Amino acid sequence: MKKIVESISSIGVIPSDKEDIILQKRFLIYQALLMSAGGMIWGVSAFLLNRGWQSSIPFGYVIISALNLLFFHLTKNFPVVKTVQTAISLLLPFIFQWVLGGFVASGAVMLWALLSLGSSLTYQSQRTIILWLILYLLLTAVSGIFDKQFFEWIKPYDALEYSVMAMVLNIVAISTILLWLLNFMVQGKNEAFKKLALTQSQLAQSEKMATLGTLAAGVAHELNNPAAATRRASHQLRDVLTGMEQVREKLLSLKLKDADQDLMITLAKQAAEVALGNNNANSLQRSDAESEVEEWLDENGIDNGWELAPPLVAMRIDKNQLSEILMVHDKEHFGLIIALATRLCTAYSLLREINEASGRISEIVVALKNYSYLGKAPVQEVNIHEGIDNTLVILRSKLKTGIDVYRHYGDDVPCIHAYGSELNQVWTNILDNAIDAMKEKGEITIRTKKENSCIAIEFEDNGPGIPSDIVSRIFDPFFTTKEPGKGTGLGLSTSFGIITEKHNGKISVESKPGCTRFMIKLPVNHPDQNQVSK
Repeated sequence: MKKIVESISSIGVIPSDKEDIILQKRFLIYQALLMSAGGMIWGVSAFLLNRGWQSSIPFGYVIISALNLLFFHLTKNFPVVKTVQTAISLLLPFIFQWVLGGFVASGAVMLWALLSLGSSLTYQSQRTIILWLILYLLLTAVSGIFDKQFFEWIKPYDALEYSVMAMVLNIVAISTILLWLLNFMVQGKNEAFKKLALTQSQLAQSEKMATLGTLAAGVAHELNNPAAATRRASHQLRDVLTGMEQVREKLLSLKLKDADQDLMITLAKQAAEVALGNNNANSLQRSDAESEVEEWLDENGIDNGWELAPPLVAMRIDKNQLSEILMVHDKEHFGLIIALATRLCTAYSLLREINEASGRISEIVVALKNYSYLGKAPVQEVNIHEGIDNTLVILRSKLKTGIDVYRHYGDDVPCIHAYGSELNQVWTNILDNAIDAMKEKGEITIRTKKENSCIAIEFEDNGPGIPSDIVSRIFDPFFTTKEPGKGTGLGLSTSFGIITEKHNGKISVESKPGCTRFMIKLPVNHPDQNQVSK
C-alpha cells in the first residue's frame, strides 16, 4: 500500500522540479486522495439514507478528482490541475449541502471546503488564495441567506435526528485530515531544509544552518499547542452535544406552549451571541454574578445550578431576568429550557475555541512559508493585547492546571506596526517557559503601557526563578535548563532575534526566587511601516 501511495504521489513530478515544487504537487495529490475518501463515505451514506440523486455529488467529486489526476499524469500541467482541484474542493461541498437541505440537514458539510482553503496555502499564490477566500465567504453567505429555502425545497425532516452527529463527525474528520496534511507539509519542509544544508554546507555559514534548525524545531513545538487545544475542545464538544440531546429528548416528551418555544428561540440567539465576543466583566464581577445566579437556581429548585450559572452569566442573564421568566413558565419546562440553552452556549464557546486554534495552525504554516523571504513578509498593524489574549487561549489547557493569569493592560497602548505572527511566537515561548517553571501552580502577571514612542510589555511569574549564574545565557542558541528531550534551547533565542533584529526592540530579564520578569520594549512605528498591510 505504501508503494502504491508513493507511486500515485509522484505522477505529476518531472526531473527538473525543485524540492519545493515536488512537495506542493504531492500535497495536492494527498489532499485529493483524502477528500475523495471522504466523498466515497458521504456518497455511500447519502445513498443508504435515501438521498439517491444527492449522492451523485460526492461520487462526482471522486470521479472528477480521478480524471484530474489522470490529466496530471499525462500532461504534467500543474497550474491547471491545482486550479481544478481547488475549485471542486471548494464548490462541491457547498452544492452538496444545499441539495441535502441546508446547514442542519447536512451537518454543515460545507466545512469540507475549509480543506481546500487550508491546502491552497501551500501551492497557490497569495493573490489567488485571497480570491478563493472571497469565493468561500460569498458561498458561506449564500448558504446562510438561503438556508431556509434549501430546507423547504428538500424537506429533509428525517435528517434532523442525526444532523448533530453528522456535524461532529465533519468537524472531527476535517480537523484530523487538516492536521495530517499540515504535518506532512512540515515534515516535507524539514527534509527540504536538510537537503539544502547538505548541498550548501561548504558555502553557507554555520549560523545559517542553525537558523534552519531553529525554524524546524520552533514550528514542530508551536503546532503541538493549537493541535492539542483543537483535540481537547472537540472531546468536550462531544460530551456537551450528548447532554444537549438528552435534554432535547426530555423536552420533546412534554407539551410545550408557544411561549416556551419563543423562550427557547430567544435563549438560543443569546447563546450564539456569546461566541461573537468576549464578556467585558472582570473575574470578580463574573464570579459574584455566577454566585447570585447559582443561589437563585438552588432556591427555586433547579438542579445543577453550579453547572448552569456560568453560561447563564456569559449570556448576560441575571437572577432578576430569571425571576421574570419563571413567572410565565412552568418550572419543569423552565428548567429544561435553561439546561438546553446553557449547553448550547458551551457548544458555541468550544466551536469558537476550535476556530481560534485551527486559525493559529494556519498562521504557523503561513509563517513557515514566508520564512524563505525573511524581512519581506508584510508588516501589519498589530494589536498587542489581542495577540497575547489569543496566545493564552491556545495555552488554556496548560493554564487550567492551577495557574492564574492577571492582565493589567494600559488603556493608552496603541496598535503598532510589526510582524504579528512572529510576536505571537514570542508570547508563546515566554508563557510556555513560565508555565513549565512553575510546575502547574502559580501566578502569571502581564502588564502593558505606553512609554514615549514605544510600548512596554512585562511577563512576570512567581516561580522558583532562574539561577543568577545562567541568567545572562538564556538567550543563547541551544542553551536550556530543561531535562534532555524536553527542550531545544531555541525558543528564547528565536524570541530575542524577533524582538531585537526584526523589530528594533529590546528584551531583558530579571530573576530571583519568587519573581521572574521578562521586559520587552517595541517601537510603535516599525522601520518598514511603509509596507504596512491592513
